Amino acid sequence: MNWEWFWMQILYALPDALPWVLGGLAGLAMISFGPLGRALTQRLRRGEEEAERLEGVLQELTLLRGELGEVLERLDYAQRRPALHDASAARDAVPPPLDDSEQAATTPV
Repeated sequence: MNWEWFWMQILYALPDALPWVLGGLAGLAMISFGPLGRALTQRLRRGEEEAERLEGVLQELTLLRGELGEVLERLDYAQRRPALHDASAARDAVPPPLDDSEQAATTPV
């Protein structure tokens, strides 16, 4: 590539492009230091703070989920315990003796 030709093209186009470049930079500076720029800066800073707060909330939510799981396990055990106790009591219980009328009805054919 001929670098001399390249630089000559840039120098030739510079006077035509310079007002556009300077105008664009001035407009960008006005937006950046104006109310819109300050609002964008505050929003970006607030976004970082909210991200940190959100991470803390997610950690707390994870802990609460673990505690809720433990509570649900305890509740399930507490609900099953009377049923287990009743089943073992029924299994260990001795049936009452049958009357003569009950024995005749239950005799296999």
